Amino acid sequence: MKLTYVVTLEELPNNFSVCVPDVPGCVSTGKTREEALEMIQEALAFHLEAMMADGELPPPPTTDIDDAVAHHSGPVPEDVLNSYTEFGGDAETVPTQFETVEVEIPTPQAALAG
Repeated sequence: MKLTYVVTLEELPNNFSVCVPDVPGCVSTGKTREEALEMIQEALAFHLEAMMADGELPPPPTTDIDDAVAHHSGPVPEDVLNSYTEFGGDAETVPTQFETVEVEIPTPQAALAG
């Protein structure tokens, strides 16, 4: 079964941080944008398979890119800006990009039955 989720990429001074808004706790990083996208795809597949192994259904991908952009249009939280400054940045904002990633997971019914 293929699922497509929106991910949020934040460009920090030393790496890219990426998260999946529809899957709380599913985060990763990478030295480059490409590496971050590869790592989140792997983390997402692992996260969803672990949820199914625990008897949970994977959350449906409900956030679209417009929703993700709207959620991130507010001011950057102070703790994020402080972290950015601590690691060499001096910015009022954190550059953010939005992408989609596709993962292949077992059909939930088969995974939950086994």
